[in-house]
Amino acid sequence: MRTTLFRTAVVAAMLLSGFASPALGRTWTDVSGKHTIDGEFVQAKGADFSSSPPRGWIRIKTPEEKLVPLKIDRLCPADQKYVKDLLQKKPELNGDGGAVSKEGPKPARPKSEWLKPESRPAKKKGQFRTSFKEHSPRGRPMEVFMRMDKERQKNIRNEFKDKPPPQHFYDVTKEQFEVFIPASYDGELPFGLFVFLSKDDNGAPPKEWLPILEKNKLIYIGPYKANNFERRQVSMGLDAVHYANKEYYIDPNRIYVGGFERGALGACGLALAYPDVFTGALVQSGGGYCMELRLPPNKTIKPKFQPIDLAAFGFAKKNGRYVFFGVQGDPGRLQSQLVAFTMKKDGFQHVSYSDMPVGSNPLEAASFEKGIRTLDALLAADIEQKYEKGAKSHDDDKNLGVALPALRMAACHATNQPFAKDAKERYLDLAARYEKDLAAVEERIQFGDTAKANKLLSEFRKRWNPACLADVQRLNMAIRQKRAPKRP
Repeated sequence: MRTTLFRTAVVAAMLLSGFASPALGRTWTDVSGKHTIDGEFVQAKGADFSSSPPRGWIRIKTPEEKLVPLKIDRLCPADQKYVKDLLQKKPELNGDGGAVSKEGPKPARPKSEWLKPESRPAKKKGQFRTSFKEHSPRGRPMEVFMRMDKERQKNIRNEFKDKPPPQHFYDVTKEQFEVFIPASYDGELPFGLFVFLSKDDNGAPPKEWLPILEKNKLIYIGPYKANNFERRQVSMGLDAVHYANKEYYIDPNRIYVGGFERGALGACGLALAYPDVFTGALVQSGGGYCMELRLPPNKTIKPKFQPIDLAAFGFAKKNGRYVFFGVQGDPGRLQSQLVAFTMKKDGFQHVSYSDMPVGSNPLEAASFEKGIRTLDALLAADIEQKYEKGAKSHDDDKNLGVALPALRMAACHATNQPFAKDAKERYLDLAARYEKDLAAVEERIQFGDTAKANKLLSEFRKRWNPACLADVQRLNMAIRQKRAPKRP
């Protein structure tokens, strides 16, 4: 009896003292009263009960540890009152601090290639030096060995049979990287990324490159102390991409790596071994390939990397873009020529070589811009026709699944063309409409209303085909999983 009274007193004291968390388990019901979902309240976003119907979203965590977004005006009155009372007591649980923008809160974005990340504004613009907090998973030693080191791969299991493999080639938190963020970057459209490996310890870009990076919508990252080709240099290049993708809105089709003299070999190695990361390379006065190269009169350059993934290597031959530069009288000129010639002979479809003025150290501005334009040439081909095609579909409100990728391509790669601004506005309008339709299907799936979800998904596919096919496949799978009987 005393034990029961004691437990009751403890629970009452906890509740009165505010120890109990607001994120208590609850069964949430939609406005129709037919569908429910169990979960703990986590946070609200843009909640505003002064309007009718109320605006905003909440996030709940299901028993399966999944975060699920729910629109407040789709909840039943009792759940709406619960959220309202909770936020009055704990206003800090509203993700927007209780304020709602004139445009209204944006719903949580499902995973989709057509939707930009939820928020990627630049915390700092211009040129600055920084260090990173974490390594790229792709830069782990075992991953690099399996990608680039054919000879070591044969003995790799025996090498680490009695000891764990190293976790990293270097400590990313202790190294410095130079970053340049163009002033025009606003997070609305993706920018390209240029990772540069210098011939010395300096990671800063030449000053004459900055207006070119700005003009061509490129973010720059240059690691310090990455001047010799070694596995550490490979890892630093991959860490730069990892950091950029976490901090900024990056166009995956415009991730380039550049190298000068001693950095040229690393640029070739990264571009050929990781074509799924780097879509192009800009190389000056040097370079390397995965086979032995012979230079006159009797010099032999042995390969320092050997890509093992034949599928990735085949992808690089077909889709990768590689631009080589040489300078008259420079010892590395012949090497750049030989690498470019060998790659063309070996079946690479997009390889170019050009000579530069004497004394270019590294790439002078005109050659650098020419290299960037060459890398972008495949993406920018027929860009005006793509814009016109997308604009017509947008105006007619037909073939939106064709207009969406066409307008995004035009918005991302148009620079000085007169239609650049209009392409951006049209793309953002279509992306918002796509997001709204996608979120409506997601919401019905989360509430278990599979019949309504199927109907909305069918309409979604008709409206956004073919751009929506990946999302349709994902949502179809989610509907099937909801319909499947739960195992005891």
